[in-house]
Amino acid sequence: MSVPTVNILPDPWLERAKAFPLSLPEAVIWLAAAYTLPQLLSEQLQLSAPEGWYKYSPQMLLRGVLTLILLGYFFIWRKGRADDLGASVRKLPADLAWGVAASLGMGALYLGGLALAWLGAIWWNGRPDAFWEFVRRMPMQDLSAGHILAVCVAAPILEEFWFRSLVYAPLRLHLTRGWAILLLSVVFAVAHGWPPVTQFIGGLAFAYAYEKRQTIWASIILHVAGNSILFVFGWAVKEGLLKV
Repeated sequence: MSVPTVNILPDPWLERAKAFPLSLPEAVIWLAAAYTLPQLLSEQLQLSAPEGWYKYSPQMLLRGVLTLILLGYFFIWRKGRADDLGASVRKLPADLAWGVAASLGMGALYLGGLALAWLGAIWWNGRPDAFWEFVRRMPMQDLSAGHILAVCVAAPILEEFWFRSLVYAPLRLHLTRGWAILLLSVVFAVAHGWPPVTQFIGGLAFAYAYEKRQTIWASIILHVAGNSILFVFGWAVKEGLLKV
Protein backbone atom coordinates (compact mmCIF):
# COMPACT_ATOMS: atom_id res chain seq x y z
CA MET A 1 0.00 0.00 0.00
CA SER A 2 1.56 3.23 -1.11
CA VAL A 3 1.67 6.26 1.15
CA PRO A 4 -0.08 9.29 -0.38
CA THR A 5 2.20 12.14 -1.23
CA VAL A 6 1.64 15.33 0.74
CA ASN A 7 2.65 18.51 -1.03
CA ILE A 8 3.42 21.31 1.38
CA LEU A 9 3.89 24.56 -0.44
CA PRO A 10 6.63 26.74 1.05
CA ASP A 11 5.73 30.15 2.41
CA PRO A 12 6.95 32.57 -0.29
CA TRP A 13 7.44 35.26 2.34
CA LEU A 14 10.03 33.18 4.17
CA GLU A 15 12.14 33.00 1.04
CA ARG A 16 11.82 36.75 0.55
CA ALA A 17 12.65 37.40 4.18
CA LYS A 18 15.80 35.28 4.02
CA ALA A 19 17.01 37.20 0.98
CA PHE A 20 16.08 40.65 2.33
CA PRO A 21 19.22 42.83 2.46
CA LEU A 22 18.44 44.29 5.91
CA SER A 23 17.95 42.45 9.20
CA LEU A 24 14.89 43.13 11.33
CA PRO A 25 16.83 45.16 13.97
CA GLU A 26 18.37 47.29 11.21
CA ALA A 27 14.98 47.88 9.57
CA VAL A 28 13.44 48.83 12.93
CA ILE A 29 16.27 51.30 13.62
CA TRP A 30 15.67 52.95 10.25
CA LEU A 31 11.93 53.11 10.94
CA ALA A 32 12.50 54.64 14.38
CA ALA A 33 14.84 57.22 12.85
CA ALA A 34 12.24 58.09 10.20
CA TYR A 35 9.65 58.89 12.86
CA THR A 36 11.85 60.69 15.38
CA LEU A 37 14.56 62.60 13.49
CA PRO A 38 12.19 64.64 11.26
CA GLN A 39 10.22 65.83 14.29
CA LEU A 40 13.37 66.70 16.24
CA LEU A 41 14.91 68.53 13.29
CA SER A 42 11.75 70.48 12.51
CA GLU A 43 11.55 71.58 16.15
CA GLN A 44 15.21 72.55 16.31
CA LEU A 45 15.03 74.44 13.01
CA GLN A 46 11.61 75.87 13.92
CA LEU A 47 10.14 74.80 10.61
CA SER A 48 6.46 75.46 9.96
CA ALA A 49 4.15 74.56 7.12
CA PRO A 50 3.10 77.26 4.64
CA GLU A 51 -0.49 78.45 4.87
CA GLY A 52 -2.86 75.99 3.25
CA TRP A 53 -0.56 73.02 3.76
CA TYR A 54 -0.66 70.13 6.19
CA LYS A 55 0.83 71.24 9.49
CA TYR A 56 3.22 68.28 9.50
CA SER A 57 4.49 68.94 5.97
CA PRO A 58 8.03 69.89 7.18
CA GLN A 59 8.36 66.55 8.98
CA MET A 60 6.98 64.79 5.91
CA LEU A 61 9.51 66.55 3.68
CA LEU A 62 12.37 65.57 5.99
CA ARG A 63 11.07 62.00 6.02
CA GLY A 64 11.11 62.08 2.23
CA VAL A 65 14.78 63.14 2.29
CA LEU A 66 15.54 60.30 4.72
CA THR A 67 13.71 57.94 2.37
CA LEU A 68 16.05 58.90 -0.47
CA ILE A 69 19.05 58.34 1.80
CA LEU A 70 17.76 54.89 2.76
CA LEU A 71 17.10 54.01 -0.88
CA GLY A 72 20.67 54.95 -1.76
CA TYR A 73 21.96 52.83 1.11
CA PHE A 74 19.64 49.96 0.21
CA PHE A 75 20.41 49.78 -3.51
CA ILE A 76 24.03 50.92 -3.65
CA TRP A 77 25.58 49.75 -0.39
CA ARG A 78 23.44 46.70 0.41
CA LYS A 79 22.85 45.68 -3.23
CA GLY A 80 19.10 45.42 -2.75
CA ARG A 81 16.56 45.07 -5.55
CA ALA A 82 13.22 46.68 -6.26
CA ASP A 83 11.61 43.25 -5.78
CA ASP A 84 12.95 43.16 -2.21
CA LEU A 85 10.90 46.27 -1.41
CA GLY A 86 7.79 44.94 -3.13
CA ALA A 87 8.22 47.46 -5.94
CA SER A 88 8.06 44.96 -8.78
CA VAL A 89 6.00 46.16 -11.75
CA ARG A 90 5.52 42.72 -13.29
CA LYS A 91 1.99 42.40 -11.89
CA LEU A 92 1.26 46.12 -11.71
CA PRO A 93 -2.08 46.12 -13.62
CA ALA A 94 -3.39 43.22 -11.51
CA ASP A 95 -2.11 44.84 -8.31
CA LEU A 96 -3.84 48.11 -9.13
CA ALA A 97 -7.08 46.34 -10.05
CA TRP A 98 -6.97 44.36 -6.80
CA GLY A 99 -6.29 47.53 -4.82
CA VAL A 100 -9.20 49.38 -6.40
CA ALA A 101 -11.57 46.48 -5.76
CA ALA A 102 -10.38 46.11 -2.16
CA SER A 103 -10.82 49.85 -1.61
CA LEU A 104 -14.57 49.34 -1.79
CA GLY A 105 -14.32 47.66 1.60
CA MET A 106 -12.30 50.49 3.15
CA GLY A 107 -15.41 52.55 3.74
CA ALA A 108 -16.98 49.75 5.77
CA LEU A 109 -13.73 49.22 7.68
CA TYR A 110 -13.44 52.88 8.63
CA LEU A 111 -17.11 53.13 9.53
CA GLY A 112 -16.48 50.19 11.82
CA GLY A 113 -13.48 52.01 13.28
CA LEU A 114 -15.53 55.13 13.90
CA ALA A 115 -18.19 53.01 15.58
CA LEU A 116 -15.54 51.52 17.88
CA ALA A 117 -14.26 55.01 18.66
CA TRP A 118 -17.81 56.09 19.47
CA LEU A 119 -18.25 53.13 21.83
CA GLY A 120 -14.85 53.90 23.34
CA ALA A 121 -15.89 57.50 24.00
CA ILE A 122 -19.00 56.26 25.78
CA TRP A 123 -16.96 53.82 27.86
CA TRP A 124 -14.17 56.34 28.62
CA ASN A 125 -16.18 59.52 29.15
CA GLY A 126 -19.65 58.16 29.76
CA ARG A 127 -21.08 60.39 27.02
CA PRO A 128 -21.23 59.91 23.22
CA ASP A 129 -20.94 63.65 22.49
CA ALA A 130 -17.23 63.42 23.44
CA PHE A 131 -16.71 61.44 20.24
CA TRP A 132 -18.55 64.00 18.12
CA GLU A 133 -16.50 66.79 19.69
CA PHE A 134 -13.42 64.93 18.45
CA VAL A 135 -14.95 64.52 14.98
CA ARG A 136 -15.63 68.25 14.74
CA ARG A 137 -11.93 68.88 15.40
CA MET A 138 -10.77 66.39 12.75
CA PRO A 139 -8.02 67.85 10.55
CA MET A 140 -9.74 66.19 7.56
CA GLN A 141 -12.10 69.19 7.53
CA ASP A 142 -9.20 71.26 6.15
CA LEU A 143 -9.95 70.89 2.45
CA SER A 144 -7.04 72.97 1.12
CA ALA A 145 -5.22 71.46 -1.87
CA GLY A 146 -1.92 71.27 -0.01
CA HIS A 147 -3.47 69.39 2.90
CA ILE A 148 -5.28 66.91 0.67
CA LEU A 149 -2.15 66.30 -1.46
CA ALA A 150 0.01 65.70 1.62
CA VAL A 151 -2.41 63.37 3.42
CA CYS A 152 -3.95 61.52 0.47
CA VAL A 153 -0.86 61.09 -1.73
CA ALA A 154 2.47 61.82 -0.05
CA ALA A 155 1.70 60.26 3.34
CA PRO A 156 0.37 56.93 1.96
CA ILE A 157 3.40 56.47 -0.30
CA LEU A 158 5.93 57.26 2.43
CA GLU A 159 4.16 55.24 5.11
CA GLU A 160 3.73 52.18 2.90
CA PHE A 161 7.43 52.32 2.10
CA TRP A 162 8.53 52.58 5.72
CA PHE A 163 6.05 50.24 7.36
CA ARG A 164 5.43 47.62 4.68
CA SER A 165 8.34 47.69 2.19
CA LEU A 166 11.04 48.12 4.83
CA VAL A 167 9.82 46.22 7.90
CA TYR A 168 7.32 43.59 6.82
CA ALA A 169 9.64 41.15 5.01
CA PRO A 170 12.23 40.78 7.82
CA LEU A 171 9.38 40.65 10.35
CA ARG A 172 7.85 37.68 8.52
CA LEU A 173 11.10 35.78 9.00
CA HIS A 174 10.31 35.64 12.73
CA LEU A 175 6.49 35.64 12.84
CA THR A 176 3.56 33.96 11.15
CA ARG A 177 1.37 35.93 8.77
CA GLY A 178 -1.28 36.77 11.37
CA TRP A 179 1.15 37.87 14.08
CA ALA A 180 3.23 39.91 11.65
CA ILE A 181 0.16 41.76 10.37
CA LEU A 182 -1.13 42.34 13.90
CA LEU A 183 2.17 43.57 15.36
CA LEU A 184 2.95 45.87 12.46
CA SER A 185 -0.58 47.30 12.61
CA VAL A 186 -0.15 48.10 16.30
CA VAL A 187 3.16 49.87 15.60
CA PHE A 188 1.56 51.72 12.67
CA ALA A 189 -1.33 52.89 14.85
CA VAL A 190 0.88 54.01 17.74
CA ALA A 191 3.06 56.02 15.33
CA HIS A 192 -0.03 58.09 14.47
CA GLY A 193 -0.80 59.12 18.03
CA TRP A 194 -4.11 58.98 19.85
CA PRO A 195 -6.77 57.73 19.19
CA PRO A 196 -5.33 54.93 17.02
CA VAL A 197 -8.56 53.07 16.16
CA THR A 198 -8.94 53.87 12.45
CA GLN A 199 -5.15 53.71 11.97
CA PHE A 200 -5.07 50.23 13.48
CA ILE A 201 -7.90 49.01 11.26
CA GLY A 202 -6.28 50.63 8.24
CA GLY A 203 -2.93 49.09 9.20
CA LEU A 204 -4.52 45.64 9.22
CA ALA A 205 -5.91 46.21 5.71
CA PHE A 206 -2.65 47.63 4.32
CA ALA A 207 -0.50 44.85 5.78
CA TYR A 208 -2.90 42.19 4.55
CA ALA A 209 -2.80 43.71 1.05
CA TYR A 210 1.00 43.61 1.10
CA GLU A 211 1.00 40.01 2.34
CA LYS A 212 -1.56 38.97 -0.24
CA ARG A 213 -0.12 40.68 -3.31
CA GLN A 214 3.56 40.77 -2.26
CA THR A 215 3.91 44.17 -3.89
CA ILE A 216 3.47 47.65 -2.49
CA TRP A 217 1.11 48.98 -5.15
CA ALA A 218 -2.09 47.43 -3.81
CA SER A 219 -1.43 48.65 -0.26
CA ILE A 220 -0.68 52.16 -1.55
CA ILE A 221 -4.01 52.20 -3.41
CA LEU A 222 -5.79 51.06 -0.24
CA HIS A 223 -4.01 53.67 1.86
CA VAL A 224 -4.89 56.46 -0.57
CA ALA A 225 -8.50 55.29 -0.57
CA GLY A 226 -8.63 55.10 3.23
CA ASN A 227 -7.29 58.61 3.76
CA SER A 228 -9.54 59.98 1.01
CA ILE A 229 -12.58 58.41 2.68
CA LEU A 230 -11.74 60.31 5.87
CA PHE A 231 -11.57 63.53 3.87
CA VAL A 232 -15.01 62.83 2.40
CA PHE A 233 -16.27 62.31 5.94
CA GLY A 234 -14.67 65.59 7.04
CA TRP A 235 -16.14 67.39 4.02
CA ALA A 236 -19.62 66.10 4.88
CA VAL A 237 -19.23 67.36 8.45
CA LYS A 238 -17.93 70.77 7.33
CA GLU A 239 -20.70 71.25 4.76
CA GLY A 240 -23.38 70.27 7.25
CA LEU A 241 -24.38 67.18 5.28
CA LEU A 242 -23.55 65.08 8.32
CA LYS A 243 -24.89 66.56 11.53
CA VAL A 244 -22.62 65.87 14.50
